[in-house]
Amino acid sequence: MPSSALHLPSALDMTGQPEGPQALSESTCLALLRSVEVGRVAVLHNGQPMIFPINFVVDHGCVVFRTAHLATLDRACLAGSVAFEADGVTSSDQGGDDTAWSVIITGTASTIASVPELLETATLPLHCWHHSSVTKQRFIRITPMAISGRRFHIDRPSSLAVVAVRSAPE
Repeated sequence: MPSSALHLPSALDMTGQPEGPQALSESTCLALLRSVEVGRVAVLHNGQPMIFPINFVVDHGCVVFRTAHLATLDRACLAGSVAFEADGVTSSDQGGDDTAWSVIITGTASTIASVPELLETATLPLHCWHHSSVTKQRFIRITPMAISGRRFHIDRPSSLAVVAVRSAPE
């Protein structure tokens, strides 16, 4: 049997939780994305990588956000290929360990332009955070080519733990 076909159980930590990050299914990734409002879009603009924080919604398995016409993000999305990332922390109700997660989507960005799609998109709970002289009337859809996610436990020091800090010798 090829070694790539082996599925060994992961080691467990002292609390019985799996050690290290756990890969998430696409459906779990999309469900986690629906639980947060803020993510980041990474694009190339003038040959330089740029990352923009955005508020977004998941719609039919795609990420949808708003931007202003001819804004840097709008122009950068015209190139098509983008990466999107969002993350979060889930606190344990029973006082156990917290877990963190991160989801990354790579895909193609496109402007939503057809009237039927615009009418449907306008009903999504996607609102501008602030009102300014620039209106964000451009809707962008990121269609995934790949969706990946990881969940991991956060090791927090015990509140009773004493941390000794040594200063370097002079």
